[in-house]
Amino acid sequence: RLWHTGFHFADWLALDNPVQGSSFGGTDPYYVASAYYYFSTTNLVKAADKLSAYLKCLEELKAGGYTLYVASSKPEWMCVEILKHFDLQKYFDQICGATMDTSRTNKEAVIEYLIQENGRADNMVMVGDTKFDVLGAKAHGIPCIGVSWGYRDEAILREAGALNIAHSPEEILTILDEFNS
Repeated sequence: RLWHTGFHFADWLALDNPVQGSSFGGTDPYYVASAYYYFSTTNLVKAADKLSAYLKCLEELKAGGYTLYVASSKPEWMCVEILKHFDLQKYFDQICGATMDTSRTNKEAVIEYLIQENGRADNMVMVGDTKFDVLGAKAHGIPCIGVSWGYRDEAILREAGALNIAHSPEEILTILDEFNS
């Protein structure tokens, strides 16, 4: 066991505990906590391996004269704070997200706001990891490059209408070069 102290919510969704009325599953909570710790650490290592490639991609896009935006359906304030925390906001010209007053609640509305703020969509390309990215861009006539390392698999992105799929940050640059030529 990696984790064997303190309180853990464990598998409260399973509700297979033999104790009537318990709101926890029957799996040992420390086993679940250890599995979660292992899973989280493994994902962190994978992300760290890719981080330098992400940064290089952002630097090359900026050096190539691209204007970069964030268009997220997550709350805008949260996007700003996360990007600041990791010192990534410096790569983006504007960070747009959902609003707390519900005037922008989905990807399509965020992209619409971004277009209104910047005056045009004909020179934009979306890079996204969900079908909502692809469909939101498509609703405004913006092509979308899907990325295979995100939350959805390649088939879902293609089905939604992704222009192409990048399997690494470096491939985004190659696809953009092909798209612009």
